Amino acid sequence: MGDINQFDDVLTKEFLEREYIQKQKNDYLIAFEVGCGKSTVHRYRSRFGIAARNQGLVVHLSRKNTFNLTRETKDYIDGLLLGDGCLVSQSKFSARLTQDFSIKREQWANEIESYFQRVGITSHIVKKVRENRVTRDCFIRGGKAVRLTTLNYEEFHVFWERWYNEKKFIPHDINVLSPWLLANWYMGDGSRATHGGITMCTNSFSKEDLVFLVEQLKSALGFKFTIHKRAMLYLKKRYVDLFLEYIAPFKVSCFNYKWS
Repeated sequence: MGDINQFDDVLTKEFLEREYIQKQKNDYLIAFEVGCGKSTVHRYRSRFGIAARNQGLVVHLSRKNTFNLTRETKDYIDGLLLGDGCLVSQSKFSARLTQDFSIKREQWANEIESYFQRVGITSHIVKKVRENRVTRDCFIRGGKAVRLTTLNYEEFHVFWERWYNEKKFIPHDINVLSPWLLANWYMGDGSRATHGGITMCTNSFSKEDLVFLVEQLKSALGFKFTIHKRAMLYLKKRYVDLFLEYIAPFKVSCFNYKWS
């Protein structure tokens, strides 16, 4: 049996703070690189008062999924979250994005998966059957559907902190000038109204959120949305052509009917 203090010159407090805390290495990796056992690293950490990480961080570091968050990607994801996209976070280090689509909109799910792949986000699509449900007096028909789900990423936790505080809300740093953001929002939650206008199903947000969004769309682009019953936004017919032309470059063909 070797000297229990034989690693005193290597496993110093400064070394462990750098390797374990700053570089986020675990006991196994440090032990492998130094040439000792995991328990030895643990003993030296305890000697210097360097606490073990919580389990959520351990799991996160073992996966360590990241992607390059550009302004374009931020706008794209914000557009999904303004609609039916949602984030799930089971730790303070990462989150994943998920969204359900009716089977008629499967093409859009595939387009999103392809875009995510181009920017380094791994996702998968599964088929499912949705039940009819009512959300704040808004009826959502069930039936055959698909669900897109990403892996957990650090960057999605940044989105989670922006969009969630007990419930989903609209962050004040969204870029309503982005036609891709608006296109994803319209394809997800928009519909043509009886009298030629556009209705956006925004009833999951508070009135304060909707007032903010209406003001931003008016001041930035001149689109005059109004808040109607059941907390839905309405765009009058005289603005519809301009709005649809603005977002048309990002239209997915399964939504052609929303432009007709």
